[in-house]
Amino acid sequence: MSHRPGYTAGMNELNEDRFWAMVDEVGWPEIEIDEAKLALMKRYDSKTMERFYRVFDRKKAQLAIAAAVDWCCDSWDDTRAHIVGLGRAEFERHMNNPSLILEREASCDYRESFAYCIPFPEDYRLMSDDGYVKRLQDVRRFVKMLNEADPDDVPPRLYRRFDEAWQVAAHLLARDWPAAVTAYHAAYGDGYADDWPFADWCGYLIPNMIRDLERYRLE
Repeated sequence: MSHRPGYTAGMNELNEDRFWAMVDEVGWPEIEIDEAKLALMKRYDSKTMERFYRVFDRKKAQLAIAAAVDWCCDSWDDTRAHIVGLGRAEFERHMNNPSLILEREASCDYRESFAYCIPFPEDYRLMSDDGYVKRLQDVRRFVKMLNEADPDDVPPRLYRRFDEAWQVAAHLLARDWPAAVTAYHAAYGDGYADDWPFADWCGYLIPNMIRDLERYRLE
């Protein structure tokens, strides 16, 4: 029976060669995480990356078995993810000498985290307007809070910033993404969360939305 190159016959899974070729494409650890994730999203669809993640998860499990470690913490997970991200040769070198895995974790010789480069289905949804529908509902609630706020209950310094927040929210609700991004940065600078004054009201909903629009929707 014939099957697509890169998939195991009889199974809808990536084979070893295809998986490691995709790992090499990432360029870990030198590449910036968001850049790596977006590059993978442009090359591969969501289903392919789900298959990639399953193999990635198995590789991490193999490292844990080789090192005889049955517990997990952030550093241990990041170490194993890092080793997989370094490619097939490094993975096999650590598998053949499991003490290297433990030494790497103990000395914090890893970058956090190759796992963050792997896109999930929700990341792909952010490449279309449909991925922002739920967040727009939250933006409407934020606008309602602004409209119903009693000026006597709001610190004057914050109240003076209501107009700029309204403008950003209005562009978002109109789905005028470029205008929303421009208005946001004009009011709050080049960053996202650091200068956002309404965190106590709605968390970081709007700065996170602006960041994701720039990263996925307007790329």
